Amino acid sequence: MLVLRGAPAFATPFLVHRLLERLLVLLVAIHVAAALFHDFIRKDNVLARMLPSLLGRKKKRSAAHHPRTTQAVGPLLCVRNNAAR
Repeated sequence: MLVLRGAPAFATPFLVHRLLERLLVLLVAIHVAAALFHDFIRKDNVLARMLPSLLGRKKKRSAAHHPRTTQAVGPLLCVRNNAAR
């Protein structure tokens, strides 16, 4: 160990590390709770869209895979694909 545990230089990085660790655990717990809320309370298939293979459901193709929807022209611009009609 480069710095002794009792040294003041050890205290600040240790506290920052512990704070970030707890924030990450809290964020994961909130995310899991929100996914379960959507699955059991709202019943809007959000969890099935995130984990289709684990839940044994087929994944629907999104509108982006359909040739008559939109076509990417640039990083922020989409236009209708009228040539497919």
